[in-house]
Amino acid sequence: MRGAWVAGLAAVAWTLGGRAWLHLRHPHDAHGFDGWYYVLQVRSLLAGEPLFADDSWAFAPMVVAGWALGDVVLGNAVVAIVAAGLTTLLAGIAAGRLGGPWAGAVGAWLAASSTGHLSLSAEFLKNGVGAVPLLALVAWLAGPPRPGLGRLAGGLLLVGLAAVTHKLCGVLALAVLVAWVVGGRLDGGGRRDALAVATVLGMGTLLVLAGTLRTVDLLRGVEAVPLDRWARIRLSSLGVPGRLEVMALHVAPLAVPWVWRRGAGWGLVAAGLVVAGCGPGLPFDFESVAWRLMCMGFVGLVVLAGLLRPPRWVAMGACGVLALGALDTLTRQAARTPDYPAFRPLLETVREHVPPGGLLVAHRGMCGFLWAEGGRRCENFEPSSEGPEVWRVAYGIDPVRIEPFGPVVALRPGYVLVPESVWRRFRSRQAPGSVVWGLRNPSEPRPAWVYGPQGAEGADQITP
Repeated sequence: MRGAWVAGLAAVAWTLGGRAWLHLRHPHDAHGFDGWYYVLQVRSLLAGEPLFADDSWAFAPMVVAGWALGDVVLGNAVVAIVAAGLTTLLAGIAAGRLGGPWAGAVGAWLAASSTGHLSLSAEFLKNGVGAVPLLALVAWLAGPPRPGLGRLAGGLLLVGLAAVTHKLCGVLALAVLVAWVVGGRLDGGGRRDALAVATVLGMGTLLVLAGTLRTVDLLRGVEAVPLDRWARIRLSSLGVPGRLEVMALHVAPLAVPWVWRRGAGWGLVAAGLVVAGCGPGLPFDFESVAWRLMCMGFVGLVVLAGLLRPPRWVAMGACGVLALGALDTLTRQAARTPDYPAFRPLLETVREHVPPGGLLVAHRGMCGFLWAEGGRRCENFEPSSEGPEVWRVAYGIDPVRIEPFGPVVALRPGYVLVPESVWRRFRSRQAPGSVVWGLRNPSEPRPAWVYGPQGAEGADQITP
């Protein structure tokens, strides 16, 4: 048993240490493509007026950390690190309560080494914070029985906390509680009756009506099953451990019959989590809901690890294999972030050409950086205007190709600054498959489910 505790705590230590290295290598630069969004929002909250209509409770600890440390970028990093450590600890507790100490060690290492969980810490910080109440819910329900409706009441509180922190975590938490309650009813549980089921479902309805779980988010991306999911994964920068994790998510539903003996409640919870983790029927790319669901798939694997109750020697081997793959996963994630330090010397050039009150267009990540550090409002979608105040940081185009269409400023290899009107004249002459129509050169309008700035006033002042 002592060895299991040591293995579990080693997983928590790896989570904390790995995230610290990831975020603090460049302590003044937010990590990943989404990191600067959180910086902008937290800075605006500290200034007294939220920039985006995003009322997630995940911003509360970020605001506190940014204020206490005097640096929002560093504060956000600390919150991401701590949330990941808590998630791994709770994963170990949840799996341990379901299957014993060695199952807990495996659960902790599943969270510590997961490509999906690392993506939450590196890119989707609200989702990373929301994973804490979600895993806390699983650990709570797996704990010892409590008198009366105490366990259900605690579960409802954790569902609410997950929902106001991140909508996807809220949906999964609600599904977990519904599955647990319904399964308990099927098993003949006394107090978990139709009234409890109605209470949980009613809570979900209220969350949707209140706007906490927006219907535009719930219906996002429900389209035909794509044919190129595995091609995209195979051609991605995911290493062998990451691809094996994705494969495990898709195979995991086959293990559900083996865990059903633990009761219909946990059987339904496990089935729901691992099936949802596959993102079935959803179009796949690394910006889609399907990928977000896969990032949350480690929660289902943690539950399965607990319910399967692996023997000691199997668990020891699993922990070792997961630990070996964790370093590759971490280094690959670190390589995905844009080279923000290389762009810092060019911020003044951007400010010289784009007037205060003007608008920049750039790809995700670079756009947030130019806004947060350069002080110019930016969109990573096609703007509605191409007036003289709108400029674009375009990617992958030799400036010589654009010069015949109008002025262009070379920034660094691979990037140019060009008026939006000039860019559109140039782009209209390019083939549909050209890089000018790719993801790093935004050409689609802002979707309804993406939070936009609430107003342009003061947007240029959201800087350090």
